[in-house]
Order: sequence, then structure tokens, then C-alpha cells
Amino acid sequence: MWVKRWKRTTGEAVEYVPFAVGEKRPSSEFVGTDGVVSPGAEGVFRLFATTTRGRLLWWYRHVPPFVWASEIAYRIVSSCRACAYKFTKVAFRLLRIDEPV
Repeated sequence: MWVKRWKRTTGEAVEYVPFAVGEKRPSSEFVGTDGVVSPGAEGVFRLFATTTRGRLLWWYRHVPPFVWASEIAYRIVSSCRACAYKFTKVAFRLLRIDEPV
């Protein structure tokens, strides 16, 4: 669901590649055009930086408490993706946010 939402935002600027079937990964990864691989929260903020949300990447790189909080939040979400999915569905319904089709 989130990949579909991000695709709407990034358009053709980012190519999304799924992990191989059965491949266990602790986090998603962003691979820049420079070949640098950024896992977890940093990868998400680098993804956002391809759009108009680049300020979050600046915060991630310059404000240590933001790094700490972001990585903890990312670990919580990635440790139970099914739980995070259910929470997102409920939150979207409550906030009246359209889910990607």
C-alpha cells in the first residue's frame, strides 16, 4: 500500500524493485543514482528527498534526536508490518485519506 502511495508522489523519479520471494530483509532500502544504499529510515527520507519533502532528510542528517526517533519508529513498523498495515488502514479511514488503488 505504501509503495503505491509513494509511486503516486515520486512518479518516474524512483524505480521500485521488490525483494526476491522468500528473501528476508530487516528493512527496505533506497539505492541512489550514486550507488549509495540507505536502509531503514534514512532510505525513506532519501526517497522523500526525490520529491518536495527533502527537509526530512536534512533533519535526519543534522539532528541526532530525530535520527534516534526515526530509527526506533522504523524498527517498530518493520518488526510487525502486518500490524502497521492494519494501523494505517484504520488511521486512513479516521483521517479520511484515500488509499492508493
